[in-house]
Amino acid sequence: WYGEMPYTEALGTIITPKFDGGKVIFEGCLADIDKAIEYFNMTQPGTAAPLSAGDSWNGGDVSKWLKMCYGLKARWLNNLSKKSALYKPDDVLAALNKAANSVGESTVIAHME
Repeated sequence: WYGEMPYTEALGTIITPKFDGGKVIFEGCLADIDKAIEYFNMTQPGTAAPLSAGDSWNGGDVSKWLKMCYGLKARWLNNLSKKSALYKPDDVLAALNKAANSVGESTVIAHME
């Protein structure tokens, strides 16, 4: 696990957020990745602005966002290797199978000056 830092209260209005332990942070980040996957799998309402309107990374391509999320999930899950009994290689491989497999499927972040 990583060290302690504010996480659960970090983005709120609390001026001095409490510090959370590494396990809480790790599990929270993994839950955030799963929530992002859930959101990207939802059908966008017709009244919503197109994703491409503000997406400078993937141009609104939801499949690229999903692939990036699954790649991040595989990395997070693999961090449990040799550190926790929660490590499940099959979960890492399942996430990798849904991640980008070529440069064309990857997220490219253009640097803007």
